[in-house]
Amino acid sequence: VTDQAEARRVRDAARRVNAAVGDRAAVADMREWGFEATNLAVAQVLIERRILKAAGEAGIPQMSIALDSEVEEVGPTKWLAADLQIGLSWRALFALLDNLTTWPEGFRVEGFSYEYTPLPASQRDPNYGWGANAPPRTGTIRLRVAFPVRIAEAEVAS
Repeated sequence: VTDQAEARRVRDAARRVNAAVGDRAAVADMREWGFEATNLAVAQVLIERRILKAAGEAGIPQMSIALDSEVEEVGPTKWLAADLQIGLSWRALFALLDNLTTWPEGFRVEGFSYEYTPLPASQRDPNYGWGANAPPRTGTIRLRVAFPVRIAEAEVAS
């Protein structure tokens, strides 16, 4: 029984060591993940350009982009968030998200909301414009996304 208990203890210790090696490798990988820039302003420009390109490919004619002025550190990864606002088009939104998923740097969605523009009073009648004659709904989609960044601030010579 003692030999079996000792064998289990050695096996469990070996599993913990192997798991720790994987954890350390994952953390090291996270530190090397993301948009690489020399400073925050460069990272903002890189990300904004890529978002605009992805939006154009998704068929979004106009988009408002507001990038954060600070980087958020979550564990070993630094994140730069952006607030995006587009006209109400589900097809365009999902095309944009599909484009973002192809980026090797990755991203995460931090927030999402949408709102419809109220219909004019003349179109609120329940008998008006149902089915194929329904007026197109307009509104706004807001999406908050964050992108991993690696900012290597240039060292100032003393």
